[in-house]
Amino acid sequence: MKRRLITLMTMGLLVTSSASAQLSFGAQAGMNLGRMNFESDNGPYYDENKSYLIGLNAGVALNYEMSDAFSFRTGLLFSQKGVKFEDTYSYTIGPIFGVTSTTTVTTNTRLILNYIELPLALRINLALGDATLFIEGGPYLGYAISGKSIGESESTTVTDDNGTESSSTSSSSDTDNDEIGNDDNEHIVTAFDFGVYPGAGMRFGNFEVGVSYRLGLANMATNQDNGNTINNSVIGVNFRFWFGD
Repeated sequence: MKRRLITLMTMGLLVTSSASAQLSFGAQAGMNLGRMNFESDNGPYYDENKSYLIGLNAGVALNYEMSDAFSFRTGLLFSQKGVKFEDTYSYTIGPIFGVTSTTTVTTNTRLILNYIELPLALRINLALGDATLFIEGGPYLGYAISGKSIGESESTTVTDDNGTESSSTSSSSDTDNDEIGNDDNEHIVTAFDFGVYPGAGMRFGNFEVGVSYRLGLANMATNQDNGNTINNSVIGVNFRFWFGD
């Protein structure tokens, strides 16, 4: 399945490249801010301590110019998505014979998913002097080639022994490198992703900068009991350089 999807993406690029007279080739790199949406029949869950996961995107870009005002952009990208959970809590024991211990625990859990992604965007170009404002949107297809979860925790205990304080700190880390698949006992999400996105940016000669929002529509949950759904949500900042324009 993985090979067939990557082959399909590559064929899409080759078909697009057949009209080379109006085709621009470029390189892209940037940053993703990923979150994931978790919902069930009872509503959203895992929302309280959820935050953005910083990832990267990089790859090749192709832009087919249909006219001065309209173009079609695609490419083949490596794109990191996922989510991060952070939590801090404390508990106190005592006083017992004048001794009180307060422990503060901080946890950080990251789910990191690495995708090969094919965007398919219709672009509107508006000339603004020497620069061009572009607005684009369309679907995307993605396939996760790897995924892992990293859990880290740190605990600090402060002990007050009849007015004399001391402290100690311990930490731990755990990594699971197999979080993608179809077994709901072993995996968190399935590999296939698709969705839609709007984007906009500015182009200055051969260089452009853009922002986009990717809204995942695929339910990636391996366990879909009780209406469980998991979707990607990504804000992207991208830098592209176009060759030969």
